[in-house]
Order: sequence, then structure tokens, then C-alpha cells
Amino acid sequence: MPYIRNTLSKVAGIAMCVGIIFSSTVSHADGWPLNIAGTWNVVANQSAGTMVIFQSLVGVCKRITGTIFGTPIDGAYCPGAGTVTFNRYLNVITKVAHQSYRAQLSQDGVVDRMGGSFSQRADLLSLGEFSFVASK
Repeated sequence: MPYIRNTLSKVAGIAMCVGIIFSSTVSHADGWPLNIAGTWNVVANQSAGTMVIFQSLVGVCKRITGTIFGTPIDGAYCPGAGTVTFNRYLNVITKVAHQSYRAQLSQDGVVDRMGGSFSQRADLLSLGEFSFVASK
């Protein structure tokens, strides 16, 4: 009887640990908004402007489309990781990316923020990686 009681205690302890691990991995971390659609004030490499984002509601990572500085963007937002990635296109017909952006999201209950960087294609002028921030 002590063997069974000891085994049941171990199984219950393991089940509790597994439950805690799985419940914590599916929740959203503090500070990451679920939806980033809307108009954002943006500064990219010291150039100020606006970014308009439309967001899909389907999938773990949500597809985003819109514009930045008046040119089209297409990418994804992953609310579970707080990351946004998108390409900026100068020619929407050929869909050749001009710049690639990557940022992390945060919110304080009042303002949503995003901060990261973008890089430019190697065959264009102004090579390098540049800062990028936005708020809404």
C-alpha cells in the first residue's frame, strides 16, 4: 500500500508540473497587443511618417498588409512572441522587396509601441541596417 500511495503522489506531482508548463506556454506575455491594426506614427532612419496596418484574425501569426511612407507592405505579426516582420515594396506588381523590417511590440495600456530595425537590399544605395520605431 505505501508503494501505491508513493507512486500516486509522484504521478500527481508530475501531472501538476506538466500542467503548469503547458498553461504558461500558451498564454500571451505581458505587453504584447493582440491586434496591431491601425495608423502608426513611425520614424525609420530619421525619416518621420505614417504606417497603416491591416491585420488578419486567422492563424497563430497574423498576416499584415498596408503601407509605410505611402508604399505597400506585406508581412506577419505573431502576438504570442510580440514580433512583427514585413517587407516594403516600391513596385507592388513585381513584389520585389525594397526593405525588410523586424520589430518587437509592447504596450502600456495607453500606447502601443514597436521598435526594431530594417535593412535595405544589397543592390540599392544606402546599404546597411537602420533603426525603426513606431507608436499608436
